Amino acid sequence: LLRDHPSAFIDVASLEEKGLHGEITNVQEAEAVVVTAKYLLDKGIQPEQIGIITFYAAQARLITEKLRLLEDPLLTAVQDRYTPPLGVTVSTVDGFQGDERDITLISCVRSSISAGFMNDHRRINVATSRAKHARWIFGNKDGLSRSNTVFKDYFHWTGDDTENNTLPRTQIFSRTELYRSLSKSIYSTYIHNQTQNRQKEIVITAAAAGITPSFDAPFTRPYRTTATTTSTSSSSCSSSSAATSNTTAATTSS
Repeated sequence: LLRDHPSAFIDVASLEEKGLHGEITNVQEAEAVVVTAKYLLDKGIQPEQIGIITFYAAQARLITEKLRLLEDPLLTAVQDRYTPPLGVTVSTVDGFQGDERDITLISCVRSSISAGFMNDHRRINVATSRAKHARWIFGNKDGLSRSNTVFKDYFHWTGDDTENNTLPRTQIFSRTELYRSLSKSIYSTYIHNQTQNRQKEIVITAAAAGITPSFDAPFTRPYRTTATTTSTSSSSCSSSSAATSNTTAATTSS
């Protein structure tokens, strides 16, 4: 996917989070950027060829922390905090002015209609013009398309075949499509984590209602409640007993 589409928007469809001091981050978006960067490095792209750009300092710190987790612990111990994680530059838009990379990964962060820095066309211009060969933007398509930002026009442009006519065309892909294209292991891990998160939500919701959920098989079927299972089993037994009695009666009569 990445090789065939040097210009693309990856719809992560995740929500922004606001910290106690007003800092704004988007965890799932950061994870998608880190997964992509690691994949590029594993495929032989040099760290100095990659630049990760985001509109918020808190998001830059979050991405840096996640990249650090992929480093050799011994190497991390002797590095200072100014050493780029895995050698990859992670910066805010303001810090990236005047710089360029062969490949840029841009994290938009915002998912709400009030898009903050995303309303600044100059910042968007800087962020999207730092790539020499490939530029992949990670964001929440639904949120950005409803906000009063340049991305509203961007999404309209990508869907217009008469305007978006330079080959290869700029495309919009979902996070699932991205992970599936990177590798089976990445996609499997993503699906596994998504299902686990869903099951946690079910357990919390069910507990609040005084229900104990159970699952038919790991990461597959929807949950059913213990109470429902019991009553269903009882009903089935009753129906079976009734059917047996009727059969016996009919046999006796004949």
